Amino acid sequence: MYDWLLPRVVFPAYEALRGPSFWAEYHRLRDLEWRTPEEVGESSDARLRRIVRHAARNVPHHREAFRAAGLDAEEIRTAADLVRLPTTTRSSLQRGDPAAVTAEELVARRGLPSRTSGSTGVCLEFYGDTACRAQAIGSYLFFLSWVGCAPWNPRVVVSAPAYAARGQHARRAGWRAQARRLLIGQENHYLAGADLCVNDLQSLVGRLRRGYFIHGYPSYVIRLAAEMLEHELELPHYPAAVVSISETLTGANRTAIERAFRCPVVNHYSSVEVQHVAQSCPDSPSRLHVNSERAVVRVVDEEGRDAAPGTRGRVLITDLANQVMPFINYDVGDTAIAGEPCSCGRGFPVLSGLEGRSMEVIVTTQGRAVAAGAVERLLTFGCGITSRAWEYQAVQTAPDAVALRVVPNPRYDDAFAVDLRRQMGELLGSGMHVTVETVDRIALEPSGKRLVIKPLPREKASVPASSEAS
Repeated sequence: MYDWLLPRVVFPAYEALRGPSFWAEYHRLRDLEWRTPEEVGESSDARLRRIVRHAARNVPHHREAFRAAGLDAEEIRTAADLVRLPTTTRSSLQRGDPAAVTAEELVARRGLPSRTSGSTGVCLEFYGDTACRAQAIGSYLFFLSWVGCAPWNPRVVVSAPAYAARGQHARRAGWRAQARRLLIGQENHYLAGADLCVNDLQSLVGRLRRGYFIHGYPSYVIRLAAEMLEHELELPHYPAAVVSISETLTGANRTAIERAFRCPVVNHYSSVEVQHVAQSCPDSPSRLHVNSERAVVRVVDEEGRDAAPGTRGRVLITDLANQVMPFINYDVGDTAIAGEPCSCGRGFPVLSGLEGRSMEVIVTTQGRAVAAGAVERLLTFGCGITSRAWEYQAVQTAPDAVALRVVPNPRYDDAFAVDLRRQMGELLGSGMHVTVETVDRIALEPSGKRLVIKPLPREKASVPASSEAS
């Protein structure tokens, strides 16, 4: 019923009453999808010029960046011109005056307070723009259509325990979530990946209607896949797709998950600051198409110049929609490989691979695998580390030991350190020894990430062979 009624009646009626919204954005992206790269680029550059001019007029941080570079905003005409601007980092935004990085007159009307999860070891409190919601939702629907799904298909989210718990709470308590479920059939189910076994998934899937899909951290989904393949376990019915989120999806893991779940596996690239940026091509799964209407994504070398196709570099993102707190040439903390136009015929820009979102797991003495996503959410949302520390990093130093390294700010104290050690110990479980140590700085890892759970040598860590990187 939903797949006929919503796109033909409900969504068009909503737009007739409210004006252009997510549904118009979805159709605009569908129209651009098969345009030439030149046409797609022209549309993106027009949006880039608008956001750059807005930032130069209304945001002190960017106005100063233009002045220091000796540039006028009118000189930034295309994505290629962004090389002339300095890089913006999380640290520079975090430690600066909040009023300097926002368009002050828009904060009260459209500002949406939020924070990053801390996957780079630096958590940023920032403002989203409520006017961006339609574009973000339209982008999500567009990418979802690439796997043959829609918002009325049941979604199973396999993620960090803290996020899963918050999601279940919102699903039960939020009237908006209940209304969405009634009106558009939206149905979300959250599972904590650290302790998840195939029996749990089988039980849930048995209650779902067909056409469901899975959103999950690959470090958790691969463990389910390994268990299913090793013991020849089956699901009551299989998902339409598995969408890998938040972590690097390796080729070996993609193959194993596809075998176990008997469906396509796609790589979805998104961040808290700029959502739904890219997704793997339906025809060439190892490559990703960038939604260049949502953001300009540049892969740059150490000097900040655009990397040649096939070359690895840092990812700089320019959000084309957020006017409350514009992100321009923003170092999101990832690395990627620049790509050439795709043979599939889609005009969107291409990344040949993502390499900087790998979150290794801590394998506990009880055999549990605790993904870095679980650690970062505990530290950010459970412990409130963002108010007490500049940076942090968890390192597994022995089979039964984890060291949490912290770069403290003036609010850090011994009592907070004790609480950090306690909560980390509870997350990892009995038999794991946790230490908390303060350091002056944390060196940047080759991948660009700073919250890096360093894996133990293979002979010391009991990790399924199928979860190893290809």
